[in-house]
Amino acid sequence: MPIPEIYAHRDIEGNLNKLGWKPLDESFYNEAFNNYIIKPILEEQLKIINDHIEEYKEEFIEKAINKLINEQKPENILDYIKNGILITLDKGRKGQVSNRVKLIDYKNIERNVFNYAHELKFKGNDNIIPDFTLFVNGIPIIIIEAKRELSEKETYEEAINQINRYEREAPKLFNYVQFAIAYGDEKLYISTYPNEKKRR
Repeated sequence: MPIPEIYAHRDIEGNLNKLGWKPLDESFYNEAFNNYIIKPILEEQLKIINDHIEEYKEEFIEKAINKLINEQKPENILDYIKNGILITLDKGRKGQVSNRVKLIDYKNIERNVFNYAHELKFKGNDNIIPDFTLFVNGIPIIIIEAKRELSEKETYEEAINQINRYEREAPKLFNYVQFAIAYGDEKLYISTYPNEKKRR
């Protein structure tokens, strides 16, 4: 007998809560729909995790966020997520000042903010609604697509097809999303990379 998909969703949500992920406040839903990144959360967290920057911190953070938002190449965004963003400010007579702005604190995990959203809508060529979107410091890093377990009609393959459709319909979102989880009669982790073949 097929298990209703809602039970899979509850299972996922319960596991996320156990791992310390917090539900995203609905006041941020519109920001996520339009911009993918939740800028107020990202801005606040970058102030916390970049305590190595003493001078011009707000300016460094503002330029780093703008660079992240305007970046078109997914491979560069992956590098920013892993290694931070090198920003150089021109301070006239003082010369140039450089700092690397971290997007995620890998050494002190507790200083990051982990949020999830259930069935959050994102804009695209056609609006998409992943079952779960996981944000780290306001950046959408993971999506989870669930299909009914123990069902002949909906399996992990259906979840993979759905994820591939999302990549075609909302490629900008997948500049940030680094991998997806297909949750069905099997649970698979899938790396994501928007490319021209998928967009056709």
